[in-house]
Amino acid sequence: MHKRIITTLVLLLMVAVVAVGCGDKNEQAQLPVFKVGYGFSSHEAAFMVAAKEGKSISDKVYLEEVVERQLYRLHADGKAIADLELVTVTGGNQGMQLMSQGHIDFATGSSAALMAAVDKGGTMKGLCPIHTGGIAVVALEEFPANNWEEFLAVVNASKKPIKIGYHSPTSAPIILFEKVVKEAGLTTTGDPNNTSADFLLVDLKDTKNLVPALNSKQVDAWVGPSPNPEVAVTTGVGKIVLDMKDMPPKGQWDDFPCCVLSTSAEMIAKHPRIVEAMVQVMTDAANYAMQYPEKLVAIMVDWAGVPEAAARINAVKYTTDNNDKFIAGEGIIYEALQATDKINDRFKDVPFAEAAEQLFDFSFINEVLGK
Repeated sequence: MHKRIITTLVLLLMVAVVAVGCGDKNEQAQLPVFKVGYGFSSHEAAFMVAAKEGKSISDKVYLEEVVERQLYRLHADGKAIADLELVTVTGGNQGMQLMSQGHIDFATGSSAALMAAVDKGGTMKGLCPIHTGGIAVVALEEFPANNWEEFLAVVNASKKPIKIGYHSPTSAPIILFEKVVKEAGLTTTGDPNNTSADFLLVDLKDTKNLVPALNSKQVDAWVGPSPNPEVAVTTGVGKIVLDMKDMPPKGQWDDFPCCVLSTSAEMIAKHPRIVEAMVQVMTDAANYAMQYPEKLVAIMVDWAGVPEAAARINAVKYTTDNNDKFIAGEGIIYEALQATDKINDRFKDVPFAEAAEQLFDFSFINEVLGK
């Protein structure tokens, strides 16, 4: 009799355990799955921090690692609300292409790529900045310039165009470089046969090709995002000729924006809770990255493969604050895209103040920041 009672109790316990286990699996299976495109630049390091540090950053809204660097569970208000699959992209342009095609739901990448995509009919929107700064012009050590005045002198003395490399035609580095040099009265071309221009702009297709292009002397210099300038310096390949903040006019490029967190119009309409949680995650991670630089360095080294010496001189500022300086900087990027004919469809002759409503949705970051 006692054996029957014990056997029955054991069976009941086993059923209960199985039932609970199935419940957990069913609950997890019901979580919506969204895809996040990101790159390995220092500009996007706060997202890596969010994924790596998880609940250490915040116990309210955070990412929980399920499969390292592949799958993360988004938590908000004490429960899981979505699973996020990570997709690596080569730059903002590819991120926007994938979002336009419905392959990813969020992306970190340049606002210039966002603007170019929306100009061509895309419906994605920028949600908030994810950093400021982190752009530089890099050349070989023997390049005879170390500041703007010396750089101008080299250009003016050259009998042929100075070859400047870049990683994407819709990247902020090359767009802003073109704006600066044109305002200085210099000319650019993408045509190798045009020998009268001051600069020949060379599309190197990917950030991974920037440092090798110096080694092979394919270009005289390149303009690109961190960590590439820092890697070039610390590995002895080249030197920083111009940090963006040192370009004229003085002060205009301090804390200048580049990359933003973006999402699709469909996500905003159908999943606003997920969107707001992602903005909160990025905000908390940006603050955490600035507060704990040693952890940021370790994550850049481990996740993005940045040499430690380069990670330690990273000058990027991580922030999601859509302040007036950010808005003004985005206006400059927009106008530079117009001036170089990189947006010439939906936004042709449209002022930034009018286009901004189609490019950005700041309702989520305003809620997160209490604005």
